[in-house]
This record gives sequence, C-alpha cells and structure tokens, in this order.
Amino acid sequence: MLLYRKRKRKENVMKIDERMKKYEYVTRNHLTIRTPVIVRIDGKAFHTFTKGLISPYDELLAQTMEETLLYLCENVQNCVLGYRQSDEISLLLVDYKTFVSQPWFDNNISKIVSITASMATAKFNESFKRLAKETILKLLNDVYLKELSDKEREKYISVLENKIKTLALFDSRAFNLPREEVANYFLWRQNDAVKNSIASTGQKYFSAKQLNGKNGMQIKEMLLEKGINWEDYPTVFKRGICARKDENGKWIADREIPIFKNNWEYVTDLLIPDEE
Repeated sequence: MLLYRKRKRKENVMKIDERMKKYEYVTRNHLTIRTPVIVRIDGKAFHTFTKGLISPYDELLAQTMEETLLYLCENVQNCVLGYRQSDEISLLLVDYKTFVSQPWFDNNISKIVSITASMATAKFNESFKRLAKETILKLLNDVYLKELSDKEREKYISVLENKIKTLALFDSRAFNLPREEVANYFLWRQNDAVKNSIASTGQKYFSAKQLNGKNGMQIKEMLLEKGINWEDYPTVFKRGICARKDENGKWIADREIPIFKNNWEYVTDLLIPDEE
C-alpha cells in the first residue's frame, strides 16, 4: 500500500509538470522561417532620460547608442544590418543565407524580444556610465565643449552625475517582412529620423507657437534665418547610423550612410542568399 501511494504521488507530479508546460507552450508564437525578420528596440520614456542632455544633438548619447547598436549586431544570430536613429535600433535578421541556416531561438517571438531588450538595456547602461564619467573628466579639465559657459558646464556635469545613478530601459518587438518590403521599412525609419531631427532642432530655437503648422522645409528655412544650417549637423543626427560587416566580417559603424531611396542596394544586397 505504501509503494502504491508513492508511485501515485510521482505520477501526479508528472501530470502537473506536463499540464503546466501545456499552458506555457500554448501561448508561444513563432515567426515564419526563411523570411526576413525585423527586430526594433526602443528606449522606454527616453524623453525623460535624455532631459538635460545637450540638444538637439548630444555626442555622448550618440556614442552610447552606437556602442549598443554594434553590440546587438555582433551578438544577435543572423543579423546582417543594424540601423539606429534617435532612441531606436532596428535589426535585420536573415535566416536563409545558406541551406543550413537556422533561425535565432527557432524564431520564438518571446525569446527574441525579451533577450534583445535585455541586451540593449544592459549594454546601454554600461556604456553610458563609462562614457559619462569620461565626459565629466574632460569637462572638468576644460578639454571638451569649450563653447559652453561655466554655468552651462556645471549644469551639464550635474545632469550627467545624476543620470549615472539611473537606469535606462528598452522594449522590443519582432515581426516578419517580405523581402520586397525590407528596404521600404528602413526608408520609413530614415524618413522618421530626418523628420525628428529637423523638429528637435527647431524646438531648440523656436517656441511651439512659432513652429505650429510648419513642415520640415519651412523649419529649415527659419533656422537659416537665424544663421543655423541644419545640413551642417552630423549625418548620424540627420538620418541615422548603420552597422554592417566589412570585407573581413567585422562589424563596423557606418556614420555616413546614404539616403536609402537613392541607394536601395545598400539594404537589398544583404537580402540575397549566399547560394544565389
């Protein structure tokens, strides 16, 4: 009788284990294999995190995002291109380059989005803290941003010291795109980068009332009247930055990316299988 009870208890444990796994598995979703995958990682409430940084373009933030972009590209399987603008990073994953290519985590959406969000969060915070401390030292030694007044320098140092104590967060999403739409996706994000760049520059020099109803071209003209040429800003700020592999297979940052609508091959060449 005792042996029977022990055996029965073990069988019940097995049934509970199997039942719980069924609840877990039924909510798992997978992307289509051998079809391009886009993973977009966004900063959570970055308008709050970036408050107090130099506007409209802060080199410290740009360097931190660049390091995060390269880290993701280097560590996400099947990634062939990374694009960053503002506080977002888009990764292009191609799992059909060869006949034996396998999707990352079997294209399990929960795995992809949770891990990429965690990777971006960890790397961004590590890089930001290190670069912020280096920036503070350069500011204290008066070898960086010399155009700032003493008051502005002190304020910026205080902002960085406070941000070092905080954490930035990222979320992520993943979805399939047909091959013929991939280049359009990156054009869409680049167009958004241009729009945001012009708008943020305008917001630095004009009031909301002055900017109301103005399009990008009009804002650029208003800036020119103040002696500010938006075209003089770095390409990274104007239309984003990409990460690609060089001829040796090493991931590098391309800070002078083309306008995608004038150079579709920049993206489409990466979609061709190695066997073709």
